[in-house]
Amino acid sequence: MEILDERKRTALDALAEGKTIADAAKDAGVTRKTLYNWLTNDSRFVEAVNNLMTAVVYAKFQLAVPHLQSSVETMVEIMNDENNKPSVRLQAARDIQAIIDQGGVFASNSKIAQIQQTIKALNGGRDDA
Repeated sequence: MEILDERKRTALDALAEGKTIADAAKDAGVTRKTLYNWLTNDSRFVEAVNNLMTAVVYAKFQLAVPHLQSSVETMVEIMNDENNKPSVRLQAARDIQAIIDQGGVFASNSKIAQIQQTIKALNGGRDDA
């Protein structure tokens, strides 16, 4: 038994290419309503779409990782440079904290504490970012 028929595979391929629902439906030769029906009621199609989205996010993450370290290092330099305006330094610190919070940087606890201390200092002693 075939898991996905040709039309569903075509729609899935179109979605993988980043096409809209309307364009994916057109490529598959079905209406948008049919594609929405598959996305709502066809557990195998939903599973395939979810697997696809997970793969796309993972691939994008893998492409970003090599650049993430240098980006964070640049933000740390901006944050620590006392010649920069406090608002610029604070924004750099907030951006670094946001990356850490999202799991994009696997920083040591001491590094995280240092960044949080810098945010607090630049934020007039307040802990909120």
